[in-house]
Amino acid sequence: MAEEAAKVGQASLTASETGDLSLTGCQLKKFPDGICLMLKHTQINSVDISINSIQILSAKFFTTFHAITILNISSNKLSDLPDQASLLTLLKILNASHNEFIQIPDSIRKIPSLAVLNLTSNNITNVTTECFMFLPSLTDVTLSDNPLTDTSLSSLHSVTTISIIL
Repeated sequence: MAEEAAKVGQASLTASETGDLSLTGCQLKKFPDGICLMLKHTQINSVDISINSIQILSAKFFTTFHAITILNISSNKLSDLPDQASLLTLLKILNASHNEFIQIPDSIRKIPSLAVLNLTSNNITNVTTECFMFLPSLTDVTLSDNPLTDTSLSSLHSVTTISIIL
């Protein structure tokens, strides 16, 4: 536990210097609120909290890191994102693979700058083309290793403006 706390502390210091916060593999069950306080006046460009056991990201996370362009939340236990995720108006790349999403969160559908969305290996069954209607910058979506219905697969095959990997 002390080793993980030291990693978190070091990651905060590094982020304040580089603008990139990496807490990958820190055995986190939730995102530490203290980091939000420490970095709230720091320009952060990317956040990587992959390979943890995070089940929920708080509204505070999204209000603190609203200006990030890259977010890696892969390999956690997330099943939804709060409405505040739509505050990430500059976000270009979102890796939410290897989580427990059963649908594309509504808040993701409200991020107009999003260009790359990776939802590999979740539990998503139903996806319609309307999911991407308000994502004008979206160019690449990866939905492989999801139990998509035949109807969803047919619908996605008709999309020609976005590269969709199934």
